[in-house]
Formats: sequence, structure tokens, C-alpha cells
Amino acid sequence: MFCTGGGGGIASKQKYLSIKSSLSMCKNENGAGRKHIEFVKRIPVPRLFTYQKLMEGINQINIGELHDVRQVLCQGLSEENQVNGKFRNLLQLLLKMAQF
Repeated sequence: MFCTGGGGGIASKQKYLSIKSSLSMCKNENGAGRKHIEFVKRIPVPRLFTYQKLMEGINQINIGELHDVRQVLCQGLSEENQVNGKFRNLLQLLLKMAQF
């Protein structure tokens, strides 16, 4: 799951916390409270990152170099067919994301 800050992005902080809780917690046997899920007795499911730790890790990812569309992809086109913008090398970006 990827999360982005600010405007909510792919998964907002509230959504991430909800998912984190549902994947690692369950009701007590008496139904009154919640406890961490266990694989077998006394071996709990590993805890997921807190939202803050997750965001720190995501923000440390070097997403690669931005390239100018006009300079790289519009060579030889007439002025009316040229566009402005930026892009990243998708293969490099995917490899960096896979390392994360």
C-alpha cells in the first residue's frame, strides 16, 4: 500500500490506520476488547509500521531524475506539436520502488 501525505492520496492516514488495525487486531475471547492476532499461542503477527514511520520511509525514496518532455521527446517536431512537461524513466522508478 502506498500512502501520500497532505490531501489523502492513495490511502489517507485514517484509512491506513484502519487497515493496520484490522490486519493486526481481533476481539478478545470475551468480546469486550481487542488484542493482537497470534499465529499460534504467544506468537503474535508482526506489527505493521506506524503511519509516521511509513511516511518517513516513503519520503526517503529517491524517485529518480525528472526529464523535460520538450527537450527529450519533442526533437524534430514542429512548434505547434511540441508540449511542455516532465517525466521520469518508468523502469528506473519501478526498480527503486521494488528496492523499498
